Amino acid sequence: MRFVLIPALSALSILISGCYSRVYSPEYCRLSVPEALGYLQLGDIMGGVAREFCDPSLGPRNHDVSAKDVLVVPDFVDLGSYSPRLTGMILGEVARSSLSATCRQPIYQVDLSKDIKLDKDGVVALIRDNARIANREVSARWGYVGTYTASPGKLIISLRELDMISGAISRMVTREISYGCVPGLRGQQFTVSLN
Repeated sequence: MRFVLIPALSALSILISGCYSRVYSPEYCRLSVPEALGYLQLGDIMGGVAREFCDPSLGPRNHDVSAKDVLVVPDFVDLGSYSPRLTGMILGEVARSSLSATCRQPIYQVDLSKDIKLDKDGVVALIRDNARIANREVSARWGYVGTYTASPGKLIISLRELDMISGAISRMVTREISYGCVPGLRGQQFTVSLN
């Protein structure tokens, strides 16, 4: 009885901790960040992030967002370079898909470098060029601005709900994804965990 109880308690503690982990074979140990994204279950991760902004049955959690509002969602940008790179484009695409499916609202993709800006401290600032704004086909009040930081074995993503008129951030959600190789029964194994 004691031997059955210990594995059961171990499994239960992993489930309760809020993390998940997957193990892959050793050939994945040398993946770059964009390559590793294919193994990180991004749809599930971004789906969870989107549910923190919108309840699939009720719509947006922010009561100032109406059912008619268009949501602006640019590609994610790297906090080190303020550019999307391939990783940011992938994260942005998955975020737009997840927000569209969960919030059930129209999504508008903009170029972050032209319409919204992050300064060196990571603060969101809006570019207010009235001539460019007047030529926009879609007017939108709410934006979801994503950033990421990649380091060896770790990817941190953040998504902010931004009132594009006032510049105020009404909600922010962050996920930390760890990945890399660990010793396994058959040599090195690539693992992924979400915290």
